[in-house]
Amino acid sequence: VSQSRYPFLLSSEDLDNLDLLVIYGLESRSGDWGRITEFVKKGGNLFVETGGNSVFTEEENLPEVFPMNQVEFGALGREWQVEAKEEMANINFATLEPLVFQGEAWKLSYVGDLQAFRTECNILLTQAGKPVVVERNLGSGKVIWSGLNSWYRPWELKNNGMVEVEMVNTILKRLISIVTGK
Repeated sequence: VSQSRYPFLLSSEDLDNLDLLVIYGLESRSGDWGRITEFVKKGGNLFVETGGNSVFTEEENLPEVFPMNQVEFGALGREWQVEAKEEMANINFATLEPLVFQGEAWKLSYVGDLQAFRTECNILLTQAGKPVVVERNLGSGKVIWSGLNSWYRPWELKNNGMVEVEMVNTILKRLISIVTGK
């Protein structure tokens, strides 16, 4: 497992030694996405988070590895209004802090147009009817994309951090179960 803000520094050999790559906090969208796409197609698993101050706000033509070709960025309410599937349905959203950051509505990356989805996608979580966590089968691997900025929320919301981390934990468990078969 590797977490990276700089995934393009990983060589093909580095990627061949991984089962799971987590991308969060990218500083630039330019780089060799083809190498990461090939990693997934060959059986690697990817969790990519684009919420918050992402380089992927209001983007079209996202790299092939993403479940969609376009995302939007903005607020989708201050309260959780979710429809969750599979393991995500086990999260008690009533225990999470509201979607608020410094007094303003928490901004998310989301799929605004359902026509933006690529093949073999499964929406795992919507907020206010907009997909914010999506899974995609790609070749022999799997990608889970999140637009919630779910890595930052536990740090920002320290008083409720252990509850907030449950969302990331659920996504990682889903990917790790694929790797381990458990």
